[in-house]
Amino acid sequence: MPRSKPNHVQVHRLELGTWERDRIKRAELVAAGAVFASTAGIVLAGAGAGLAGYALYQWLKDGLFSDITPDSVAGFTKSYLSLAGQIVPNISWFGGGDYSAWF
Repeated sequence: MPRSKPNHVQVHRLELGTWERDRIKRAELVAAGAVFASTAGIVLAGAGAGLAGYALYQWLKDGLFSDITPDSVAGFTKSYLSLAGQIVPNISWFGGGDYSAWF
């Protein structure tokens, strides 16, 4: 048997006081901050990907492999030998080696 149509409507109303409204405002600000933080993270990730792509383009724009010349080999060897010379005193310093390299 179908239900009959209601002849009156009951309204239930919740009214918030000042304390509750202040707490809701704070919760709303926290929620908005969370949305903004995730949006900012997505934007920064996109910008970082674009910057990485541009850096890769600048790195590879003259060709993937350049010609090997004696000058390029000498420059490469000189730079890495100077780097090794800087690392070796650091390693000996931890082992109680010669401290004169630091002063």
